[in-house]
Amino acid sequence: MLYISVSAVAEQGDASSNSSLCYDDLSAEALRKFGAITVVCHLISGPLDASMVLRRLVEIGYRGQCIVLSPRLPRREIVLRELQSEAAGISVDLIEIDQN
Repeated sequence: MLYISVSAVAEQGDASSNSSLCYDDLSAEALRKFGAITVVCHLISGPLDASMVLRRLVEIGYRGQCIVLSPRLPRREIVLRELQSEAAGISVDLIEIDQN
């Protein structure tokens, strides 16, 4: 699992571990290096949002799974459809998490 964030790489690992990568470093080469099968990001994290991550993943040819973490949403299905519309070839899941 590869977590994409707005900050610098927190830890590096191989395909068997969880790793993080700064959005600015997100490339096809980085995904190969980390062996990323599943990418995880927040719906919104500072200046970064899931749509930006998904568009970049499409640009670099990623065809795996992306899990988007979000606070509880009143109309989750609308947000999920919007994310999926931007992610041709990527399986997008939206997981709501408690922020308490």
